[in-house]
Amino acid sequence: RQAVQAAVKSERSDRIVLDAAALGRHDRLIQAAAMRQVLEQLGTPMRAIDSRHLGRLCDALGPAGPAGVALPGRLRLQSEFLDGHPDFGAVAGLVNHVGDPETTGGFRRFVEWSNSVITYEEIFNRRFIEAPIVNPTAMWRRETMEQFGLYLSGDFPEDYEMWLRWLDRGVKIAKVPEVVLDWHDSHGRLTRTHPIYSDKAFYEIKSHYLAKWLSEYNPYHPAVWVWGASRISRRRARILEQHGIVITTYIDTRKGRQIEKEVTYYDDLPDAGSLFILTYIRQMDNREKIQAFLEQRGYVEGKDYLLVS
Repeated sequence: RQAVQAAVKSERSDRIVLDAAALGRHDRLIQAAAMRQVLEQLGTPMRAIDSRHLGRLCDALGPAGPAGVALPGRLRLQSEFLDGHPDFGAVAGLVNHVGDPETTGGFRRFVEWSNSVITYEEIFNRRFIEAPIVNPTAMWRRETMEQFGLYLSGDFPEDYEMWLRWLDRGVKIAKVPEVVLDWHDSHGRLTRTHPIYSDKAFYEIKSHYLAKWLSEYNPYHPAVWVWGASRISRRRARILEQHGIVITTYIDTRKGRQIEKEVTYYDDLPDAGSLFILTYIRQMDNREKIQAFLEQRGYVEGKDYLLVS
């Protein structure tokens, strides 16, 4: 109700639309019938059938209410973006992290990263790091949904899979550069508790789509170099081998590591234009340092390397 009330105060009623298909999978998610009743009580009709753009007003329900609440003006901003950019199939936005900074630091860092990925080019190139779209900020065209489908059931994070699938199929997505959602964090979030959101599930589904991307864009396919020679990085990267990718060399920041494949010290990298690098370093600070190093050496994101962790 809080999300709908906020939207009703600032939006035209024909923009108050709900993604009922997406909301039906988990019993803790808002059901369309309940939201219809709320809208009727507020004196606002539900116009999802005739709407060209479908948007989410809030996220999963928890004991204290919705985990995320759309801010006033959000639907208007995003609808205007889609009207003004007919080649884009979906749009999202920035979020405000609401939570205890001492207990939800990891989530806060994810929000900071997500808010830095705004343009289509950034989303396209960095979709394999993390899910680039905060799901309850999304709005998409009806024809996008009808052509490419919505959430699929499986042993994978369904929202991340949908964004990867849409981007793989050529759907252009960007964000309005404004905060459109207060996103509340808690220890009981589905993303913290359900096995489809496990680290393994994320790397399984991203590796599937990453392998497809590499087959099209890696000029040295199927060969790649992997930055990250630790046991964890190698375990994550090896999932790619199940999809026909060949890891020829690991890149390490220390000399002398002995593993099952060739290891190159990072400062001994050859010039750009002779290999393709995937970085499997997850820490944000180190990821940024690696990117700066590669750019200084002439490597171009999306052409010579990708950040994938």
